[in-house]
Amino acid sequence: AGVTEYVDSLAVTSRCMSGNEGGREFRPEMMDGCVIVGTSLGRIVELRSHFFNKTQLVPEKALQQFSSTVGQGSLHVFPDGIAAALHGQHATIRAFDESLGKNIGEW
Repeated sequence: AGVTEYVDSLAVTSRCMSGNEGGREFRPEMMDGCVIVGTSLGRIVELRSHFFNKTQLVPEKALQQFSSTVGQGSLHVFPDGIAAALHGQHATIRAFDESLGKNIGEW
């Protein structure tokens, strides 16, 4: 049996917001890739709706890999699509393109 991986942190892009007559509402099932999570195994993963159960989010692709967990409060997506992750174990911040997973820099 493999090691169990679980979600430690969550970030949502503005693409999850759907406009309607009453204003805007949170609709992650409407736009794939608008939710990213950090996991206990150090992965940052983009989620999408399940093909048959639209209320369930499932992994679409891994964007980044850290050597340890991506903890609570350590993941943020800016409106321009740049994501930042705090890597507490190494005291660094990594910025990357949240749709492509491409590294921008680490400080």
